[in-house]
Order: sequence, then C-alpha cells, then structure tokens
Amino acid sequence: MSQPIINILPDAQDGSLGLHDVEDDVESGFLSLSKTTTLKARPESADASGVTFQTIESGSSAQKKKDMSIYDAMRMECEEMEFNLMKARDQILQKEDVAFLMQRNDEEITKLQIQQAKELKEKADMFDKSTKARAERKAAKKLHRSNMRRIKYRDMLIQKQETIERAAQLLRQGVLDQSEAFETLMSHVRSVHEQQRVELMAAQERKLEYERAINDLEINSKPDEIRLGLAKKFQVRQSHQRILNKRLNEHLRDRQIVEARHVKEKFELESRCADEMGTLRVSHVTRIAEQQESQFLELNNEKERLQAEHEARKLAALAQRHQAELKRLQQVQRLAIKQLRSMHDQKIAMFKEDRSAGATGISAMAGIMSGISSTTDSLNQSAADINDTVSERGSQILGSPPRPSVGHSSPRPARLSPLGQRNFGPSDESEMLSQTSDYRDRRAMAIQQMQERHHQERASLLLTVRAEMAEIRQQNAACIADMAEDHRVELEKLEMEQREELELIRAMLEKEILVEQSVHESEMAALVERRVLNSVLESVVDGIINIRPDGVVTRFNRAAERIFGYSAKEVVGNNIKMLMPKSIARRHDEFLMTYLKKGVKKVIGSSRRTEGKRKNGEIFPMKLSLSEVKEQDEHLFTGIICDLTEQVWRETQIRENEIQEQRKLEQLVSELELSRAETEELLCEEFPRGVAKQLMDGKQVTPQSFECATVLYLGVVDFSDMCETMDPSDIVSLLDEIYSTLDDVIQKYDACRLKAAGDSYLIVSGIPTPNGDRHASEIATLALEIMSKVHLFQFERNPSLKLRVRIGLNTGPDVAGVVGTKMPRYCLFGDTVNTGSRMESTSQPMRIQISESTYAMLKAAGGFQIVERGEIDVKASCVLRAVLGKGKMRTYFLNGKENFPYELPPPS
Repeated sequence: MSQPIINILPDAQDGSLGLHDVEDDVESGFLSLSKTTTLKARPESADASGVTFQTIESGSSAQKKKDMSIYDAMRMECEEMEFNLMKARDQILQKEDVAFLMQRNDEEITKLQIQQAKELKEKADMFDKSTKARAERKAAKKLHRSNMRRIKYRDMLIQKQETIERAAQLLRQGVLDQSEAFETLMSHVRSVHEQQRVELMAAQERKLEYERAINDLEINSKPDEIRLGLAKKFQVRQSHQRILNKRLNEHLRDRQIVEARHVKEKFELESRCADEMGTLRVSHVTRIAEQQESQFLELNNEKERLQAEHEARKLAALAQRHQAELKRLQQVQRLAIKQLRSMHDQKIAMFKEDRSAGATGISAMAGIMSGISSTTDSLNQSAADINDTVSERGSQILGSPPRPSVGHSSPRPARLSPLGQRNFGPSDESEMLSQTSDYRDRRAMAIQQMQERHHQERASLLLTVRAEMAEIRQQNAACIADMAEDHRVELEKLEMEQREELELIRAMLEKEILVEQSVHESEMAALVERRVLNSVLESVVDGIINIRPDGVVTRFNRAAERIFGYSAKEVVGNNIKMLMPKSIARRHDEFLMTYLKKGVKKVIGSSRRTEGKRKNGEIFPMKLSLSEVKEQDEHLFTGIICDLTEQVWRETQIRENEIQEQRKLEQLVSELELSRAETEELLCEEFPRGVAKQLMDGKQVTPQSFECATVLYLGVVDFSDMCETMDPSDIVSLLDEIYSTLDDVIQKYDACRLKAAGDSYLIVSGIPTPNGDRHASEIATLALEIMSKVHLFQFERNPSLKLRVRIGLNTGPDVAGVVGTKMPRYCLFGDTVNTGSRMESTSQPMRIQISESTYAMLKAAGGFQIVERGEIDVKASCVLRAVLGKGKMRTYFLNGKENFPYELPPPS
C-alpha cells in the first residue's frame, strides 16, 4: 500500500521549507498540494523528525505576543496539515479499496465471460456432436437402405437373367421341337412318296399284264399273218406304254421333289417366323426387364434425393435455430454481464457512502463482498436455468431425449428472456411436426406421381409390345399365305406342263403307232414304199444327207446335188468332210468320236447356222438340222440342209440400207448442229454472247440493273445529205463497210454493239458482264481506234468521199433487258443512255466528247489526253426520243492516249 506524501520544498527567497497541503483528487486517484505553509527553521538545529525550526527571540512583550500568535498559527496550521494528511491517507485507502473492488469485479466479469464462452463452446460442441451423431445415424440408415436396394436390384437382375434365360430356353426348345417335327414330317413325306411310286409302278405293271392277257385272247383265233401283225402292233403299244409309264414316273418324281421342296420351304419360313417371334419375345422381355430396372433405379434415386433434400433442409433449419439460440444465449450473457457491472457500480457507491458515513473499510468491504457473492450466485443460477432450457430444446431438436430437470415433473414452459425474446417451446415442436408432416405428404405425392408415371410407361410399353407382336404375326401370316399361293401356282403350273407334255407324248406315240401300223400293213409293198420314200426325199426343197458313224455318206438327194454341185454318185461312199470348209472338216471327226463316246447331245435334234463348200470351192452359208436314228443294227445320222445364200444376201442388203439410213441421219444431225451454230452466231451478232446463249436455250432473259457502265454513241456527219446524193446501193455498201470496220474493232475490246440503225451506232462496256472500273478506259480506247479507222477510211466506190463521225461517251447506271418476242432486241434504258446520245449529238465532227462522269473515271485510270470544252447547253435533238434537254453540262474532248499505236486525226 502506498503512503501519503508531503513535499517540503525549499523556499526560493529565504531558503525556508515550503509544506504543501495534500488534497484528494477523487476523479484521478492522485494527491495534489493546494496550500503551502512556510516554516522557518535553523539549519543547525533539528528535532526528532528531522525538521529544525528557527526561534526568534524578541526582546519585547509585543514581540512575544506576536511570536505566540505566530506559533499558535503555526500549530493550527500543523494540526490542519495533519488533518489534511489523515484525510488524504483515508482517501488513498478508499481509492485502493475501490481499486481492489474494481479488480475483483473485473475478475468476476472475466470469470463470468470465460464461463459463458465455455458454455457457448460446450453448446457448439454439443450441437456438433449431435449433428455428427445424426449424420452417422442417417448415413447408417442410408447405407442400410442402399444395401437393401442393392439386394433388391441384384434380385431383380437375377430375375431378369432368369426370365431371359427361360425365354431363350423356350426359343431353343422350340427350335429343337421344330427340327424334330420337320424330320418327322419329312420322313412321313418320304414314306408317302415312296408308297405313291410303288403303287404307281404296281398299277402300271397290272395294266401291262391285263393288256397282254387280253391281247393273247384276241389274237389266238386270228390267222397267222394277222396274228403276227397284231403281235407286232401290241409290242409297239407295249413299248410306247412303257415309255409313257417311265415319263409318268418321272412326272411323279418331279411333283414329289417340288412337294418336298415346298414342305421344306414352308417349314423354313415357319421356323424363321418362329425365330423372329421368339427373338422379338426375348427382346420384349429384355425391354420390360430393363424398364423395370430403370424405373426401380429412378424411384430409388428419387427417394434418396427427397430424403437428402429433407435432411439438408432439416439440418439447415437446425443450424439456423442453433445459431438463433446461440445469439439469444449471447444476448442473455451480455445482459448478465451488464447487470453484474451495474450491481458492482451500486456496491462501490454503497461502499463509498459507508466510508463517508464513518464505517471502517474492512466492515464495508465484507458487506460488499457478501453482496457480490450473492449477486454472482443469482446470476449464475439464472444463466444455468437459461442454459438448461436451451440445452433441453437443442436435444429435442437434434433427436436426443431431453435430460430430466430437478424439481419439475412436467416439461419446462416457454418463458421470456430478459430481452423479451421467446425461447423455443412446445409450439416450435408442433411447427416442426407440421413441417415434417407436410414433407412426408409431398414426398408421398411425388413418389405416387412417379409410380403412376411408371405404370403408364409400363402400360405403354406393353401396348407397344402387343402391337409389335400382332404386326409380326400378321406379317408372318401374310408371308405364309403368299408362299402357299406361290406353291399352289407352281404346282398348278407343273401339273399343267406335265399334262401338256403327256398329251404331246401320247400324240406322238399315237402318231408312231399309226406310222408303225401303216408300215406293218405295207410290209408287203416295201419296194413300192421305198420308191415312194425315195421320190419324196428327192422332191423336197431342202437337201437331205445320211451318213454312218464313220462319216461315210449313204444318201444324197437331188436338192443336195443342186446345193453342192455334186452328183449323188460323186458323194455317196465318200466322207462327208468333202462338203465342209477346211476349218470345220479339220475337227469333224473329233466331234463325231466325242459324241459317240460320251453321248452328249449339243447339235443333235437342233438347228444351227454353219458353212458348206460347193464343188467349185465356194463357201456358202447354210442351215443344218441333225437327227439320229438307231434301229436294230442300223445307226444313221440325217442332216437336213437349207441354202441361206439368198437369205444372207437379203440380210446384207438390209444392213447396208440401215447403215445408209444411219449415215443420212448423222448427216442431218450435223447439218442441224451447223444450223444451230450459225443461228447462235447470228444471235451473238445481235445480242451479247451470254444473252444469246439464254435465248438459244429457250430461257427468259431477266432484266438487270448495273451500277456503272460506259456507253458510246457514234453518228455519221451529214449522213442525210449523203443519202440524197448517193445511190441506195452505194449507201448500203458504205454502211456495210462502216459496220464491218467497227465490228472488227469492237472484237478487240471488252465491249459489245447493241444497236446499229442508219448512221447511229451504240456500243457499251460493262454490260451484260460487269468488268469493274475498266469499262470507261475500254470504251475510250475503242473510240480512239474507231476515230483512227474513220480517219484512214476510203470508200471503194467513191474514193473522194471523206467520212466524218461524231462520238459521245457517258458513264453511269443503266438498266438492260430483252424487249419483244417475234423480233427481240437487247436494249438499254436510263438517263445514262440519253446523256450519251446528247454527248454525240452536241459533239463536233471527228471529235470525241465525254461527260464529266466519264472524265472522272478516265482521270482515275490515267494515261488519256483530255481537254475541257466547257459548259454547253445539251438539248434534245430528236423529237422521237422524247427526251427533255439536260441544260448546262460541263463536257470534255478526248484527244488521245499515251503510247497509242494508231494514227489519230488532228483535233479541229
């Protein structure tokens, strides 16, 4: 503890000591000296306290009284100083007590703040632990749900695989069953066909037997000659019947082959249809299973999403409420600190009042400390109650059971904090339950909507599957019906062909029977018949030659003699190769031996065109038909020959006529192409080439606008006077030479002539094909060359004639198009054309007048010699053009061009 300090300072004037009184500065807590008492003391004397006072002796009583009064004053001042010193000491002690109290108060406040911070941290830790525990519970539940759904999904996949495997097994079993059914059906068909063949052969044999028995009964009673004829006739009929039976067996075999093929094709089609149906059914099962799988996953994902969304909202709400509770708790703590400070201030004021009232510092301090302890206990109890309320509410929110409160059997009611804010109570629980119920309703509604959508998708897929199955069934039924119809048509066609063939065979057999019968009946007149036959063979138009297998000729009729030029005696007994060209005779024996060994019929029984050789060595075309006859020991080849010389000559004439017609046609086409080229050339003379091509192709020429082009008008000076003094033929010849000269010049430049009427000549550049900014320079150079040509022009019929022209140029926008249908013309329209005409009409003879727009482009191009003419009055010179006057215009004369290769007339 610090002691009061009294400063005794030496006096500046007389060396005495100055004692300063001490006052209490309550506000600053320091002591200050406001009064000064001067004590005079001897330096050589000192009292017990170390202060020496100087005594002044006086010789007189007045002086003594005065000294006594001074001493009394000094005593009073010392007592007053002592009082003030004691007062200052009390004030210092009071300050120290107040400082001690304030320090204790600060320690209590700090301790309370630490306790409150610890409580806040405990609350936050408890919330974090509760949140973490809740998250762990939710994660465990989610893992459990995931495991259950994974098990369900695995079971679904297993069921899907089993369903697909069952469908595939059914498909494979169906294929095996179909294969067995096909084998059974084919074995049945083969057995039926075999039975049909056996029955047919048995029927044929029975027919032959009863025909033989009947014939035996019929001929037994006949004479020998008739019996021999009838027996031979019966043998012929029997051989014909065997041939017919053989063909019938072949027909039956063909029908059976077709039927077996039809059965196989039908089975293959049915198998293919069944495979398609099975494959489609497997695909449908797979699609339905995949849809169930995707819907299962989608529903589970939606449930997890809704659960996660609800959990996130709930955690956000819990966190928000936790933050609100923490804020309220902090407010409560700040209010408690504020109340504690107010109570401390009151206690200090009470302490000061007690000290002022005379109480000792220790008793006052004890009272104050007891008051502070009770106040602190009450504040701590209040804070603990608030914390218990908050803790209990937080536990209920996070899902943990509330802690039991001492002395209360019922839940703590919601109460107001010191700030007037309401803590969470039962109403908050009802609100949370309401929100939870709303969420459950929304979740149930969302899941129900998804399930309804899944049901609709399943129904739609089932409808699609049924429609596809019905469609494939219809397609398969249509394919089977089409195949059945095709098979029926094929069988009918085969039966018809077989009937026709049998009828033809029967007819042939009947004919052979009749022939045999006639031969048999005329056996006795064989010589006569032989002569008749020979006469017939000799009288036919075609040549008939018989040869043996070794190639020796045995018959050579008159027609063959006429065709080949040989007699029968010269040919019969010789080899047939003498009638063939060397190229054919060289391989004849080889062909004949090959046929006799292998029996492959390539030319037997057919007609073909070949060549023969006459006696004079001439090779001629002929038609050869070969046939083979084998009767008993006789083996002959018969050739029927038709001379094709005349026919080939006629065919040659026809081909030559066709070639001549083709040449005439080609000549006509070439003449047409030439005429088209001439027409195109004439059109190109009258029109620009691109426009002429469109007209030749029959296309319509679309009018076009051109931003900038240059026109040239040329007129012959005094042309009307020439027409009056010259013959018409001379005028035409003059114009022809002028036009020819100008046309030759135009071909050198990117320009085209659009009009030539009388003495007027119109040329344009940049139309119909734009050429950038070159049109002005092209037309200007063209005008200079025209002027050079006119300057040197001489008319052959009148050499003394001096031709003079005027030329005008103008540049600007134009519109061009074809006008007219019977006599179309490519015309220009616009002010540029009219101004160009005015440039020509107002120009001077043998001068080229240009407008200001043309001058600007030529100046930009450079190299041209131009002089200004000045402003002139450009008026209309022709009433027919109906063009108003242009008024005053600035024009120029074009006199030449740098490095121009032609001679120009001197400017007038």
